[in-house]
Amino acid sequence: MIFVVTLKVMSLPSDLADMGTAPLVAAFGEAKARRDWRWIKGAYKNGTFASVILGIPFAAALGLAAKPLILIWAGPSAVPDSYLILRLFIYIAACVSLVMVGQLLCGIERVEPLVLCNVLCPLGCVGFGVVFAHWWGLSGVAFAMALSVLVTLFPISLYQVRRFFRAVSAAGSGA
Repeated sequence: MIFVVTLKVMSLPSDLADMGTAPLVAAFGEAKARRDWRWIKGAYKNGTFASVILGIPFAAALGLAAKPLILIWAGPSAVPDSYLILRLFIYIAACVSLVMVGQLLCGIERVEPLVLCNVLCPLGCVGFGVVFAHWWGLSGVAFAMALSVLVTLFPISLYQVRRFFRAVSAAGSGA
């Protein structure tokens, strides 16, 4: 119960970033059909900037207020330790930073890297979780989630985005 309640509180910035940028998936697809690479690049940069600038400070504020919020919301038995909150903050900060990567790759119809990430990341969560939960308990699971995102999603997704922008730039399409 402690982990689920804390994750629900801490994941609000990621959920809001996802909801706020989801309409861009269709817009990216339309812009791709028009070959408007400049718009795609600008929207991607602006969306990433907004997600990070709004999401990470909001996650930090939630992290600072998590214990009293959870105490009021779910009672004293659900209040987490500070390490769980900190490690979930790291996880949420990474997720908020990657929201636009997923929206872009879906919109331009390059979902294969996302499929790979959606296979490797849970495997990493389980593998790292077994190791770190043994040492740190619930906060070890949160650390495993953060580490798995940083090790799988960051390199694969960002490589694909850079590859896309380089390809359209090399094609002389004005990206």
